[in-house]
Order: sequence, then structure tokens, then C-alpha cells
Amino acid sequence: VEALVRAAAKKLEELGHHVDEGPAFEGRVEEFLPLMARMVRGVPLVPFTERFLQPTTRWMRAQGKGLTKDDVKRCAKALESRVLEWFGDADFWVLPTCAELPPKVGQYDHHDGAGVFNAVVPLGAFTAPFNASGQPAISIPAGRSKGGLPIGVQLVGRRGSDRKLIGLAAALEEALAS
Repeated sequence: VEALVRAAAKKLEELGHHVDEGPAFEGRVEEFLPLMARMVRGVPLVPFTERFLQPTTRWMRAQGKGLTKDDVKRCAKALESRVLEWFGDADFWVLPTCAELPPKVGQYDHHDGAGVFNAVVPLGAFTAPFNASGQPAISIPAGRSKGGLPIGVQLVGRRGSDRKLIGLAAALEEALAS
């Protein structure tokens, strides 16, 4: 994954963009969980159907119980502020879409709801911050693992830079495919 992200950054340089390396955003699951749990809790269900939900969905709904909209707004605002501060004055960031290869089918079958959630947290570590900050982000194919699994690279832009981001992503995807 790292090699393909670095290759994408190098390709951007070849396309004429200035690329600097910086630290990844360091978030904690405790910052994101209230946002996700409240969102999952807020999805209306037909009465008596909760038992049909996946264990992780039931667990997330339970975590969202008691969280008010104001609690979540405060949490979201604090997280948004940290993400925007980290983003700095860059026009775009190039990051992995996911730092790990996809899990095998059934890999989490022996976990309960909380166990599955905690096991998959690393899969969303590079995408979750931008769900909170409201910045445009896009994932494009960057290549394949030695085993043939797809690996993506994520481009993240400043707020309001959606068109520029899509243009950059299209140019990078074309360059990576050639």
C-alpha cells in the first residue's frame, strides 16, 4: 500500500505538481465513535426488526443511545477543527484509501459486535477524518497487491475544491493506468 501511495505522489510530481511529505492525521476511535453511533442510532427501524441487524450494527445503535444532537455536534466540531488544522495550507493530500489489504471473507465471524468494530477501525482510519471535516475526498485505483487485490489511493482537497479535486483525480488515474 505504501509503495503505491508513494508511486502516486511521484506520478503527481511528474505531472508538474509540487509534493511534500507530511504526517498522517492521528485520530482516536473515541473521537469518531459518537458521530457514527448517533448516526446509526438515528436510522429508523420497523418495530421488532432490530434482532435481524448485524451484531456490529446492534452494538453501534447501543453506543448511540443517550447521545444528544448537541453532544454529537460538539464532538464533530472539535474533530473538524483538528482535521482542518492538520490539513494546513496544502491544496491536496495524497493518502492511502485503506492502509491494509481487504479482510478475508469470514475473518471476523468469531467476534461480537464490539470486536468486529474494533477490528475494522484501521480500515477506515484514512477516510473517516474527512467525513467529519466535510472536505471533498476521492479514491482512485492505484494498483494491485502481489495477490491481486485492489489498492486505492485517496486524494483530499480543501473545502470547495471539488472540481479541482475531480480533475486532479482523473489526471492521476489516467497517468497511473498508462
